[in-house]
Amino acid sequence: TVTVLDAVGYVFAVADEAGLPAVVNISAGQGFGPHDGSTLLDLALEDLIGPGRIVVISAGNEGDIEMHLSREFAAADTVRTVVYFEAPSVTGSPPGTPAGGLDLWGVPGASFSVRLTLNKAYRPRADLDTLRLWSSPWVPTDSDAAVPFAALSGPDTLLAGSMVAEAAAHNGQPHLFIELTKGNRNGYVQLEVAAAHTTVHAWNVGQGANGAPFANCQALGEALIPRTVRGDTRVTIAEGGGACRETITVGAHWARTGLRTAFGDTLYDT
Repeated sequence: TVTVLDAVGYVFAVADEAGLPAVVNISAGQGFGPHDGSTLLDLALEDLIGPGRIVVISAGNEGDIEMHLSREFAAADTVRTVVYFEAPSVTGSPPGTPAGGLDLWGVPGASFSVRLTLNKAYRPRADLDTLRLWSSPWVPTDSDAAVPFAALSGPDTLLAGSMVAEAAAHNGQPHLFIELTKGNRNGYVQLEVAAAHTTVHAWNVGQGANGAPFANCQALGEALIPRTVRGDTRVTIAEGGGACRETITVGAHWARTGLRTAFGDTLYDT
C-alpha cells in the first residue's frame, strides 16, 4: 500500500512541477478486502485524486468466478458453503505452501462467527453431521483472537492454517481472515458462518476449482450437499484501489476465444 501511494504521489508531483495533468494506470490488485472503498489504500487514493490527477485501476480477472458469498441474516441462522482445495501434488507447489484464504467482512457494531469442518469422506455425502471428521472451534469476530488449526488423519495433514478475528481499525467492520495451507490430499472443507440481524460478505481468494470457489458441489460436478449454497459473481472486482470511489476502474469482456487470419492461422486462442 505504501509503495503504491508513494509511486502515485511521485507521478503527480512531477506532473505538477511541469504544469501538466497526469494519469496513473495501476494494473494490479487482489481479492482481499471489504470491496466497499473503505480500505486505507482507497481512502488515500481519494486524497491524491483531483483535477488533472486521474488514477485508472484494472478490474481484475475474476468477473466470471463465483468467489463472493453474502447473506443477510434476518434472525439467528447459519449459512454453509463448500470450498474445494487441492494437494501440492496437483498444483506442483511444495507442502506447506500458503493456499490463499477466505476473507469475511460484516457490518460495524455487529458480530458473526465462523467454523471450518472436514468430513470423513473426500466425496460429498448427504449426512454431514455423521461424517464429520474434524471441526475447528467457532471463532467470533468480537473475540480479537488468532486461532491456529490443523486437521490430521494419521501422518497426513489434510488442512492447516489460522483464523484471525478483529474489528478493522480503519472502518470498524468486523473482520475474519482464514489463511489456508495445503495438506497432502485433495478435499472439501465446509465453511459455516453464524450470525443474527446483520449482513456478512465473504471472498475466496486462491482456492476452488472449475470457477466455483464457493460451491454446493454441484458446481464441481459432484452430488449436491444439502443445506449448502454456492457463491456468486456480484462483487468480484479487484481490491487494491479498484473499489475506490474516485478511481476509474476498467474491465473488458471477451466476445471470442480466438482470432484466425485469412490464412487460417490462430493469432490468439485461450
